[in-house]
Amino acid sequence: MSAAVIIFMTYCGGGKSSYDTETEEETAAETEMEEAESESAYSQNTAMGVVHEVEDFARWHIGYLEKSDPAARISVYVNVDNPNEVTVFEFTKSHEEATAFIQSDEIKSAMDEYGVTTEPVLTLYDIKYMNPDEDPIGKFRVGIQHEVSDYASWKEKFDADAERRAEAGLQLLALATSSDQPNMVHIFFATDNLEPVKNMLDDPEMKTVMDDAGVISEPVVVFLTTPDSI
Repeated sequence: MSAAVIIFMTYCGGGKSSYDTETEEETAAETEMEEAESESAYSQNTAMGVVHEVEDFARWHIGYLEKSDPAARISVYVNVDNPNEVTVFEFTKSHEEATAFIQSDEIKSAMDEYGVTTEPVLTLYDIKYMNPDEDPIGKFRVGIQHEVSDYASWKEKFDADAERRAEAGLQLLALATSSDQPNMVHIFFATDNLEPVKNMLDDPEMKTVMDDAGVISEPVVVFLTTPDSI
């Protein structure tokens, strides 16, 4: 649900000056290239998460940077309790393309080459929100997944409970639903301290709040962190 920090890249260009020597043909070629890049750009409306274990994170990360598309990368994290369990978030052009990509022989071969030791677990997301303005706080990330009876009703209650999350030190980074289960909600937070978050989640009142919001499955919570080596 970036990842490391979720990265938004902005390209800034200046205007022409009287000293420019670019020809009309060169300008036309650049325009054509920009249009082609625009057509292939990631919409930032769909994404995938991939979880797997690796033999050695540093070695795996070299391979990831070599094989992945820089324009697609959101973030890379490791599990707080298992530094060899890697979670990768990337933008996708479509869910179909992402599935084909992960199942391709090329990627399977690359994963073997760079020390992936478990079968990748793929989740496809329809992005509802990504925080575009603030830098994520701290190096910890909290992912929460659960099913709700009605997304719109749940979202209203979720928004109304923002003060509780702020008091626990949580910053909302992303909100998404599963592509094949529109009522399966994935929430992703940043924090600099996991203890207040764990206390909030363990508070019996939190279950009452979730029940009232229409949460109908046991929440799955994962604690991640930014790898020290990147």
